[in-house]
Amino acid sequence: MSPAASAFRGVEPTRAGHDAAVQSEAQSLLEQSNYLALRRLRCEFQDGRLVLNGRVPTFYLKQVAQTIVRQLPAVRRIDNRVDVAEFWN
Repeated sequence: MSPAASAFRGVEPTRAGHDAAVQSEAQSLLEQSNYLALRRLRCEFQDGRLVLNGRVPTFYLKQVAQTIVRQLPAVRRIDNRVDVAEFWN
């Protein structure tokens, strides 16, 4: 069956809905962190791969962000693209 046919039959929207739910849950976990810098991070999720984006002031916080989202069962791979750089705003 072609991807277009799968999408027409509702297979793709279901996967897209699942991906959006996982992304939202990961984002929520970061936003609930006690670390302000982690609340500013953004994530994208698709097909088991979670991408973290943003900036934190220390390598430790970069690792904390990864540890927080790793607890989600649907996340099979984490692509941690968070930059470590001091910032004051």
